Amino acid sequence: MALLKTDFAELIPNIKQDEAQIKKTLEALSLREGERYISLGIGKNLLPLMIAMQGVHVTGVDISPEALAFQMQMLDRFGRHLSQRGSFAVYNLNFDDPYTGTKPIPGFVVPDYAKMMSSFDIVECVYFNHREGEADLAQILLNLSKPGARFFVSAPGGSFSPLDRTAQALINATASKSDRPQLEVVATGLYVSTCHSNNYGVVLQPNSHL
Repeated sequence: MALLKTDFAELIPNIKQDEAQIKKTLEALSLREGERYISLGIGKNLLPLMIAMQGVHVTGVDISPEALAFQMQMLDRFGRHLSQRGSFAVYNLNFDDPYTGTKPIPGFVVPDYAKMMSSFDIVECVYFNHREGEADLAQILLNLSKPGARFFVSAPGGSFSPLDRTAQALINATASKSDRPQLEVVATGLYVSTCHSNNYGVVLQPNSHL
């Protein structure tokens, strides 16, 4: 991606090493124009904005005023690269406690969480330590996903096994559900964040053979 060598170069210290990994991640996600993607706990990660530039409608949520302000600054700076079929927006949402736990942040909307259910083609949650554990986090991710959705996850601090903890929790959760196909891992060792140097990302999608 020539874009990474110009606009983003000063923001990604290891751009020469990371470019190939970023490209690998974008390919593994099998992005399609017009799809809806959510980044839970977006932080200061630039990867979701890069994904929006592929023609995807990206929603980022966080409770950090600094992170949300940073993302809006990046949108102002790089928004000209968005495809006409893509979009990028960030919201103030505590998805740990979405109905009562979100404190107001001036300038940022709190979305209607109920209307977000079953809305996203790709659900991403990387480097997030959910207070109730991975099983509860997996259920949140599943609730936000459309039928047939893909998931892009990593465990906080890196991979602790061939599957990270969140990926395993998603597989376990879908194995016990009769209303949706079991998930399987289709890619590992992926670049997950411009804020971290480790490649611990995992992509899961429904197993079409089951």
